[in-house]
Order: sequence, then C-alpha cells, then structure tokens
Amino acid sequence: MCRLVCVFLLSAVCICVCCTQVFADDLILLPTGSTLTTGQYRAQLIVSPSNDHGNFQQLAVGLASYEFNYVRADYGSGKTEGKLGVQWCFLPQTFITPAVSIGVRDLFSQSVEGFGGYAAMTKNVPTGLFTNLVSDMTFTVGCGFRALRGVFGGVDMKLVGDIVGQIEYDGDNWNSAVGWQPSERFRLKTYVINKERYYGAELVPIVW
Repeated sequence: MCRLVCVFLLSAVCICVCCTQVFADDLILLPTGSTLTTGQYRAQLIVSPSNDHGNFQQLAVGLASYEFNYVRADYGSGKTEGKLGVQWCFLPQTFITPAVSIGVRDLFSQSVEGFGGYAAMTKNVPTGLFTNLVSDMTFTVGCGFRALRGVFGGVDMKLVGDIVGQIEYDGDNWNSAVGWQPSERFRLKTYVINKERYYGAELVPIVW
C-alpha cells in the first residue's frame, strides 16, 4: 500500500512538472514561445531621456493559450504609434520540449514597420543546481517575416541578489537589459535598445 502511494505521488509530481507552462516574459521587445494564461497580465514602461527612438508602453493579457498585447510608442517629434498583436501557444513547455507559439505583431499595420508574423520557441533551464550565480535561464529562438524578418532570439537570466539580465538579437541589433526585482511581481530596469539608454519598470505576470 505504501509503495502504491509513493508511486502515485511521484507520478503526480512528474505530470505537474511536464505540463507546466512557462509564463511569458517578452525578452525586451521580442516575443517568446510562451504565452500568459487566463487571468494573467504583464505591463512594461520603457523611457529614454533623449527619446531619439521612442518611449514604449507595453500591456499584455492572457486567455487560455492566447495572449493579446499592445505596444504604444511615443516619439519626440510628437508622433505616436500603436501596435496590436496576438499570439497562440499551441505547444506548452514540458520537462523535455520547449513552448512553441505563432503570432502576429501590428495586426492592423499602424506602424512604420507594419505587419509582422513569427514563430518562436522558449525553454526554461533551471541552473541553480550547478551554480549559485545564475539560478534560472530561459532561452528563446524564433523566425519572422515582414516586420519581424529573419532569425531572432535571446536569453533571460535570474541572477544572485534579485538581479535579472536579458539580452536579445532582433535580426539587426543587439538589445540588453539589467533589472532589480525587489518583489515577486515588480522590476526596476535599465536597457540599451538600438544603442540608446532607456530606463523603466515592469510588472511581471500576475493574476487579477
């Protein structure tokens, strides 16, 4: 009887691990292979003192395996762009396989770049067993067309002292960010995007 109980509990743990879906964190401006779940939302503010390439506000909400996101860009010239996107995660992450999704950015071509489609996959790799410096790493790689042309990808890392690090390649430029996460749901961040310095804050995925 005890053996059966142990087997049942071990099976239940394995099922939970294998069926866990990674909560989406856009690397910086690029999509990942995972989506938010129902009742989750994420928000991010990215501001440049010089505003040479725009300030950004991002909002995303989840519904089942779909994520709906909106990005607003405000430029120093007074011009404003709003980009609506939708993403479907048709293969959630398991213990072995990555999360895989397809999506579109700027659904109604409201920006200079216009409509863009993509496919992306993301895999989380816990590293705390091997090093004390990096407790968790998430890798993303994807390919897009039109506005998101070519191959893109990046890495998200959770470091010691509640520090997070992100780096991405969007097909043309390398972007990076370093943040401090004083609470489970909030980060203060500094960015380098298109070789320009930005500052901002992020609400990591939460349930309302």
